[in-house]
Amino acid sequence: MNAHPSFFYHKTAGLCKCHASIIDIDTDETADDKSQIYGFYLLGYQSLTFGSFKKWHVLPTQRDCLSLYHRGFVEDGVYLIYPINGTGVATWCDMTNGGWTVIQRRQDGQEDFYRTWDEYMAGFGNATGEYWLGLENIYTLTQSPSSLYIEMETFGDATPVSAYATYSSFTVHDVSANYTLYVDGFTGNCGDSLGTQFSTLDRDNDEASSKSCAVTYSGAWWYKSCHISNLNGLYLFGNFSSTSRGVVWRTCWGYNYSVKKVVMKTFKLESFKKWHIFPKQRDCLALYKNGFVEDGVYLIYPVIGIGVTTWCDMTNGGWTVIQRRLDGQEDFYRTWDEYVTGFGNETGEYWLGLESIHLLTQSPSSLYIEMESFGDITPTSAYAVYSSFTIAGGTTNYTMFVDGFTGNCGDSLIYHNGKQFTTIDRDNDDYHLNCAVLFSGAWWHNTCHTSNLNGLYFPEGNHSSFAKGINWYSCWGHDYSLKSTVVKIRQLA
Repeated sequence: MNAHPSFFYHKTAGLCKCHASIIDIDTDETADDKSQIYGFYLLGYQSLTFGSFKKWHVLPTQRDCLSLYHRGFVEDGVYLIYPINGTGVATWCDMTNGGWTVIQRRQDGQEDFYRTWDEYMAGFGNATGEYWLGLENIYTLTQSPSSLYIEMETFGDATPVSAYATYSSFTVHDVSANYTLYVDGFTGNCGDSLGTQFSTLDRDNDEASSKSCAVTYSGAWWYKSCHISNLNGLYLFGNFSSTSRGVVWRTCWGYNYSVKKVVMKTFKLESFKKWHIFPKQRDCLALYKNGFVEDGVYLIYPVIGIGVTTWCDMTNGGWTVIQRRLDGQEDFYRTWDEYVTGFGNETGEYWLGLESIHLLTQSPSSLYIEMESFGDITPTSAYAVYSSFTIAGGTTNYTMFVDGFTGNCGDSLIYHNGKQFTTIDRDNDDYHLNCAVLFSGAWWHNTCHTSNLNGLYFPEGNHSSFAKGINWYSCWGHDYSLKSTVVKIRQLA
């Protein structure tokens, strides 16, 4: 086994990647050996039990560190996040302070920051040390309202020794706008030195007419004409004579002092307001009863001490959304472990997780399903309500029990009553073949289904691949796939 310190976990069994390097794991090694191998995570080499690794192996793909934090990952370190669907990137997550995604870090001058446009777009460096996450990733992360926090530290020979700058609004636009920066809502202890389009040594987007700011001041930054901050400038050791070329924050230390350390990190703003102020409640109904009446993403606690994020339908009285399909952006053809823990983006398409649904339905609960077609078939929308809905625990393979149907388009769930959950890699249905594989959807299959709400997303509605879509047979048959579904639950009074 060859180990390298630049580590992040890759979701392939027995494989850990270190950017271009690999830790190869012999699957025949003992559990004790593996506990040491799998200990290469976070900063430095820490020892984990083999059981702890399982938590990482079933880690759902999440868009940022905050989402991971609210899945129970609360230790600082390098994690794999997915700002862009299907594309993972390693980043340092500040979990101590609640799940901040670190987008830039300077600390010792080991990494060259005087780089090209393409490198700044893609990102570079070592997530355990100095690095830049990448403009495209930062753009994607800040499409939801976000805040920015910048921490800075001197070499101890200038005052203040440390400083911070916080912006309650932080957005980076896309490449067509040259990743223009927009910040607002400054607070800090050493002045505001930010603002505009991004420039590099080979791409001049600044407002200086006679020179390239990136070349003149040896950095890459959101230059105007030219800068009052240059946090990607040359790493110089404190005071220097080459004016403005260092890691500069002018409003605090002027143009001739280069700071020792910088950490830039971002955080989804809406989530910050909700998740860090609201009391811990088991579900959306409990939050609603405590006065939180706006629809949106909230942190709930189905089990004491373990939070999970979900969309709460507060408009209709505090329903907890456990599944949503909207546009086909999320892949629902997934494994057992992924369906147990949950996946997706709570502002878009997602699955809350079988374990969470089980915990939420241990108190008597009702189920509400909203469905919508593409408008080319009648009815264009439908609903199904069940006055009783329970998911049993993992030892029963999350068997579902439903009763008390009312709706306007037939009952296509009762056929699945009392059935276990089946995925592509765990066949618990009553058919001699795996229904999840046959019909491309994980569900409480019987032999096989009259509903398949986790099936393939067909944007044209009608489809020729029999029963593989998002089907509700009693209303639209097996050859029509729905545009959207919302599946939500609420504890009975």
